[in-house]
Amino acid sequence: MKSKKKWIAAMCSILLSSSMLTPAAFAVEVQSNEEMIYTFLTEELQLNAAVASGILANLYQESGFEPTASCIDSNHQISYGICQWNGARYADLQAFCSENGYAYDSLDGQLAYLENDLLTTYAPYYYDTLLNDFENSEDGAYEAAYSWAAIYEVCSTLYRSGRAELARDVFFPSYESYLPPEESPSDVGSDFYTTLQVGDDSKTLSITAEKQVQFQTESTPTQWHVSKQDDGSYFLMQSEGRYYLNGQTDLLTVSEEPSSWWIYQTENGYVLQDAETEQVLQDSLALQDTDIDTGTAFLMQPLQAPATVPLTVKTTATQATFQWTAAADTDSYSLTIWNGTDSTQTPLQNDNCLQGSSFRTTLPAGTYTAVLKQINAAGTTTGEPVTFTITEPILKTKRSKTDGFHFDKDKQLP
Repeated sequence: MKSKKKWIAAMCSILLSSSMLTPAAFAVEVQSNEEMIYTFLTEELQLNAAVASGILANLYQESGFEPTASCIDSNHQISYGICQWNGARYADLQAFCSENGYAYDSLDGQLAYLENDLLTTYAPYYYDTLLNDFENSEDGAYEAAYSWAAIYEVCSTLYRSGRAELARDVFFPSYESYLPPEESPSDVGSDFYTTLQVGDDSKTLSITAEKQVQFQTESTPTQWHVSKQDDGSYFLMQSEGRYYLNGQTDLLTVSEEPSSWWIYQTENGYVLQDAETEQVLQDSLALQDTDIDTGTAFLMQPLQAPATVPLTVKTTATQATFQWTAAADTDSYSLTIWNGTDSTQTPLQNDNCLQGSSFRTTLPAGTYTAVLKQINAAGTTTGEPVTFTITEPILKTKRSKTDGFHFDKDKQLP
């Protein structure tokens, strides 16, 4: 069973009594975490509004919905988190989160632990008096809050009625007809490069010579620079820095002036919506490719630095030929050559902006080290050093006219 937090935990509560609360008080201060917890209780645990309201009333008094709320009890033990887990329960919270990839001071981690706790330690109560045996009404909210306070929180009887009244009079009226907020723009970072792709056909967004946007199949997707604005919206710019996307009626054209776009994440990818006109990108396109489904969201994958490809070197008496496998995620290559094996010294040769999959150069006899770098808009990837040797050519001795003949100077000519 849960280690008793006794009455000291309630006294440690950072919150006021229910008689001093108004809906506006908690709606402004803790609305974000509060709604996340309510959504978890009703969607993940499938609880009705009354039971969820009863739990919210308890968590509000325990922690104000703050996952980092803490208190030292009279036994000098920490009570921590949204439920003020204490002693062994606090240790269990930390262990569970560590084993399952959560931070124990995060709301996600504590909600996951709460669910696990209910389905294991509190399984005998889960489907009966603790959670599910209450009607979806004001009275049900009262009873659920009282049950949670007595069984899970184990707070003093002095505080159970107050929490039950808080659930009945404040939380349940607020959530009885609650609808989740509309999806808000997804924060995907402040500045990154991306490719835009529609569906499974590998078709990418590009710009025609007439500066109209169309879809086409390309072996290398067009890169776009996504940048966050001061107002929280984003705009897209072709990575070469020449064009911006600008939404217009029934057509998407390009302009020298950037247009801000909200980025919404959906189950299929991302939807781009003009921040001013609220036009959705795919619905405002005059499509050149009729095979595209306009209901398919754009898939945005932030561009990563290139993956390393191996470098090989073939040598002759005077030349070195460098070869590698051309990679689709690489815009250009850079090849650096050093004398000897110390690549920390000043390089002998540095060739930039290489294309294709090979490069040839002439070098004198000696030992050298080469490194291939791959470059795209997201960054540079440096490959492993390769050491190679150019050997001195073997010169053939020129034969004289007398080679193969013996001349005897003592022999008299006839």
